[in-house]
Amino acid sequence: MFGSLPLTLWQLTKDQRYLNLGLPYAQTQWQVPANAKADEKAWADKGYSWQTRLWIDDMYMITIVQTQAYKATGDAVYINRAAKEMALYLDELQRPNGLFYHAPDVPFYWGRGNGWMAAGVTELLRYLPTTNPHYARILKGYKAMMSSLKNFQRSDGMWNQLIDEPDCWAETSGSAMFAYAFITGVKKAGWMLLPMARPPVKPGWPW
Repeated sequence: MFGSLPLTLWQLTKDQRYLNLGLPYAQTQWQVPANAKADEKAWADKGYSWQTRLWIDDMYMITIVQTQAYKATGDAVYINRAAKEMALYLDELQRPNGLFYHAPDVPFYWGRGNGWMAAGVTELLRYLPTTNPHYARILKGYKAMMSSLKNFQRSDGMWNQLIDEPDCWAETSGSAMFAYAFITGVKKAGWMLLPMARPPVKPGWPW
């Protein structure tokens, strides 16, 4: 947020201070520090962010800054970085059922973590040109995730902290991010044909 929020404010105000504050966050995600570890340098050598960890929350933390930098500057290098990174995470982490483990060695469908992925892939698809070589792969991953999530939605419209564990508690932030991903997909022609079975509601929420 320290990177993406100033870039958003720049787009609204054209105050140069916001661009100067936000853009370095996008740039340093691909600038390898002098004290980088060997595995971080290895990712960078392949054209990925040195911050690559193959944790699903990265797909919000990295892509949101790169996407906002693209929106702020019009420089395709930022959105292309985000798309390449997202395609890697989809290939490495998305399970056959469309959901994501937190990491390859953490075999749990964490609700909030999947929420970060849902929000990140949605934001990226909103601005990624359809001509990008990774667009089809990313859209396929998005559709697979949304299709699976509908199967785990609770009767009250929420999702659980562990998505596939019915005895687990409802998780508000993950549910909110899933709702955003669904609503955006329904609005975007070609993303998704059908909305989720039930709206994400909770008594007292202003829906």
